[in-house]
Amino acid sequence: MPRVDASASRSADGRIHLSICHADLEDSVDLEVVLDGAPGACPCVTGRVLTGPAPDAHNTFEAPETVIPVPLEEIQLDKGSFRVRLPAMSVAVVEIKVT
Repeated sequence: MPRVDASASRSADGRIHLSICHADLEDSVDLEVVLDGAPGACPCVTGRVLTGPAPDAHNTFEAPETVIPVPLEEIQLDKGSFRVRLPAMSVAVVEIKVT
């Protein structure tokens, strides 16, 4: 099974959405995403990540915030690409706005 799997889509207003699943149970992963063919320049990249303390973590009435989406921190922009670290057992959505 691949450790990282991703899919991309583009909305009607031109925003690119990258959905990334990181299946490793123990280690985070550093990714570099190259934006070949993205129109415009100076992309604005934001994201949210969903992860938990264990592979079977889930929310309950007693603990409703065990697994919640949080901002994806430390997205590093570079000319034509960006880098991001994903925690173990996570799903992230990155939104790329190009001008």
